[in-house]
Amino acid sequence: MLEITRQADKTFRSFGTNWEVVFDGPKPGLFSLRPDGALTVVSRYAVIDNLQESSALSSSRKVHHSNDGLEARFESSCWIPFGADPGISRKFKLSEGFLAVTMDFQIRPSFRVRSLFAGGYCLTGGIVQFAVLTAPESGVVLPQPDWKRFDSVAEGSVIYDSAQPPVALLAESTEGTVLEIATGEDFWRWTASASDTVSRYTLTKTENGLEASWLPYEFHPRPEVEVPAGRNRRMNFLLAWRKKDEGPRSANYREVFDMAAFDWPETHLAYDQAGNPVKTRPCFAAPGVVNVLKKWVRRKLADLREGDVLAVTNVAPVFCTCAAHQDRARMKSLPHLDVYGINEFRRWANRQLAQKGAKLEIVPAEGVNLPSI
Repeated sequence: MLEITRQADKTFRSFGTNWEVVFDGPKPGLFSLRPDGALTVVSRYAVIDNLQESSALSSSRKVHHSNDGLEARFESSCWIPFGADPGISRKFKLSEGFLAVTMDFQIRPSFRVRSLFAGGYCLTGGIVQFAVLTAPESGVVLPQPDWKRFDSVAEGSVIYDSAQPPVALLAESTEGTVLEIATGEDFWRWTASASDTVSRYTLTKTENGLEASWLPYEFHPRPEVEVPAGRNRRMNFLLAWRKKDEGPRSANYREVFDMAAFDWPETHLAYDQAGNPVKTRPCFAAPGVVNVLKKWVRRKLADLREGDVLAVTNVAPVFCTCAAHQDRARMKSLPHLDVYGINEFRRWANRQLAQKGAKLEIVPAEGVNLPSI
C-alpha cells in the first residue's frame, strides 16, 4: 500500500522497498529521493529573473491516493511576493520505483521575463559509475549508455553543457541500484525556440556528487527588440530506479503482445529528426498505439485467472518528432520521448488486471536496460 503521510516537521513522506521520497524536504518547495541507502537526489530551487523561489510563500498542499493502493500523488504550489507575484506549482505522481514530476510556472503577461532558471538537482552519495544519454543524431533509437567510472572524473569537471537537455542521466550506486533522471515526454518544451532566446543545461561533478543546472529560457535582446511578455511554462521530468539487471521475473506468460511483430500504421510510428517514420518502431506517445494495447488487454480480461501474467514484449523507448503525438498536428516537429506513455499504459493495465488477480509486465527489447521501463 503506497501512501504519502504528513510528518511532524511538516514534510510529506512516502517509502517502499529500500527507497524513500520526502516532499517539502529538506526545505519547503523542494523534494528529496533516496532510491537506496547510498544515493540521495535533492531538487534545486527555481529563479525567475532575479526572483528566488527560496523566498516564496507556500500556498497549498494536496495528497491523493489511488483506490488500488499502487499510486499516490502530491501537489504543491507557491507564489513569490515580489514584482508581478509569479507562482510555481508541482505535481508528483508516485508508484513503486517511479516518480513523475510536472512543474508549472505561472507568469503574467505584464511580467517581461529575461531569464528562467528551472532548478535542477544535486545527486550525492556512493556513485560507482554514470552515463549521460543524449538525443539520437539519426533514427529514433536512444543510444547505448557510455558508462564512465565516477572516480575517473576530476572534481569541478563539466560533464555536459548544451542548449538541449540530456535525455537522461543514469547513475549506478555502490548498493547496485541504477537511478535514471530523465526529461518527461515534452522534450520540446525544454529548449528555447523564440528568436533572441537561448537555453543551457549543464552537469558538473562536485565534491559530493553531481549537480545539474536547468536554464530553459534566457533572453538576449538586440537593441531594438523588446523583452517578450511573460507566459506560463510547463516542464515534465521523471525519476526511476531499480536494482541492476533486475527485470521481469515471470517465466511463463499467459498471453504475449509483441511490439515488433505488430503491423503498425504509419501514424503510430516514431518519426526521426528528418520527419520520416521508422518501421517497427511505434511511439507510445501516439494515442493510437495505446488504444491498440488497451483493446488487447480488454479482450484477454474475461479469460484470465488469479496469478496470470500478460506481457508486452520488445518494448524500446524512442525519441520521436511527430507533432501529432503531442496533439499539435499543425506544428512541423515537436521532439518528445515515450517512456512516460509506456508507464501510463502499464499502470492502466495493472488496474484492470488486478480485478482478476492478474498483472502485466513490460519486457524491454534486447539491449534496452533502463529503470523507467
